[in-house]
Amino acid sequence: MINYWNAQRCLTSPRSSRYDARGATNATEWSERPPRGFGQRSRFNPTRRPSVLTIHHIRADESGIYRCRVDFRTSQTRNALINVSIIIPPSAPVIATLGRLVTNHTAGPYSEGEMAAITCSSTSGYPLPHLVWYSSDGDVVDDVYSTSDLEVQNTLKIDPLTKKHFGERFLCQASNNNVTLPASANVTIDMRRKCTLSSSGSNDICLDHEDP
Repeated sequence: MINYWNAQRCLTSPRSSRYDARGATNATEWSERPPRGFGQRSRFNPTRRPSVLTIHHIRADESGIYRCRVDFRTSQTRNALINVSIIIPPSAPVIATLGRLVTNHTAGPYSEGEMAAITCSSTSGYPLPHLVWYSSDGDVVDDVYSTSDLEVQNTLKIDPLTKKHFGERFLCQASNNNVTLPASANVTIDMRRKCTLSSSGSNDICLDHEDP
């Protein structure tokens, strides 16, 4: 029996791994060197049921349709196909507002009554992740995102900003699979709140519009 594993449709070039058991006492296994093979990264275990091909340190460009072909001395050749998807989890997304990156987890300051546009973006992960904004209570605020070839974005818009938004925290979460934990970044709203100056003796006091 000869067992062939072939990556038929990789992103770059085919890979192959072979196991020859035509001699029961001297079965051999080999894989060609990259780019045509996995080199020392692949191992085939024929004693498992079913038999298992293990590939160590697999890369994104090695995703695709893998074909297992078994050749017998007298019987007909058998083939089996499997689609292998490689997932690279994303790193933490980047948040920007007012034309600059948010580096201290604080967005603003904004003026009360204006609109806040806070953009969460990611260029990492394979495939690119989907981005979702959450409130501090864990509720979904915005799950609409746009994707290009190299980047995904989700812009949270708050219009208008009111007193209740001051100090409110939002979380942008990036995820592209259901195995690893999502990556995230958070931001807190900073605002310049409207007030009216009131003189008390020699001191000026700023009264909030909602103060009595």
